[in-house]
Amino acid sequence: MRVFLVFLFCWMPVFAKADTVGDPESGARLFGLHCAACHGPGARGDGPLSDGMTPAPPDLTLLAKQNHGALPLTGIATRIDSRNSQNSQHGGMPVYGWFFDGPVVTISSGTAGDFETTQPIADLLAWLGTVQD
Repeated sequence: MRVFLVFLFCWMPVFAKADTVGDPESGARLFGLHCAACHGPGARGDGPLSDGMTPAPPDLTLLAKQNHGALPLTGIATRIDSRNSQNSQHGGMPVYGWFFDGPVVTISSGTAGDFETTQPIADLLAWLGTVQD
């Protein structure tokens, strides 16, 4: 059933311009509900559940700085979704792709090209862009 839903979403993309894809307000709400417990309300890796976590949740406000000033959108979206990766094993972040399912949108990631993700993940990306140091 899950494979069918993924297949269905891949064939029904909603294309939008990069500057209108994500809604930072929605992203802030999603982050507060689902991410802040580990990453902290300000995304600095200091959430109430972060003590003793191995590896520790990263400071997400430094992502652009650590990537020569550009937010690595494709990498972040892949990390959040993680249905097609191994990062949820051996102490990594859990798989959230099923949790953030929604309409598929296309994001332009500069030199990395375009990629598809779900609207909720695009919203999270938009909000993360507003909290970069």
